[in-house]
Amino acid sequence: MGIVAHEMSHIVAGDVTLFSLGEVIARLVRTLAFVGFVLAILFSALGGGPVSLTALLFVSAAPLGISLIQFALSRNREYDADRAGAALTGDPLGLANALQRIETDRKSSIERVLSPFGEQRLPQLLRTHPPTADRIARLLGTA
Repeated sequence: MGIVAHEMSHIVAGDVTLFSLGEVIARLVRTLAFVGFVLAILFSALGGGPVSLTALLFVSAAPLGISLIQFALSRNREYDADRAGAALTGDPLGLANALQRIETDRKSSIERVLSPFGEQRLPQLLRTHPPTADRIARLLGTA
């Protein structure tokens, strides 16, 4: 029941719309960065003079920056949906147990197939969901 309440919380909070808008903005930033990079190369190649290294670094870093912002937003919304889902059911321990079971099942099936040589952990900065242990600690008030 806690997982359903968690997912309902995403819907009620408008996360689908928020993430869609974020993706539109991210695509726009990536497109503008690509166009800017190509124009800078063309400008330089056609004798327009040197292109600022700072400008090239900014244009190159913008897509990564927007992705990191999207990941951080997603992690934050997961914590909020956990909190709202627990409030909706009145059972934070039930949601915590469900999250732990999902984590255990995921590790025991999919990750054994995809990572037969051990778990490959992504850095926190590149994750869309916070670590399950952190989510559980927040739900239970131990964080």
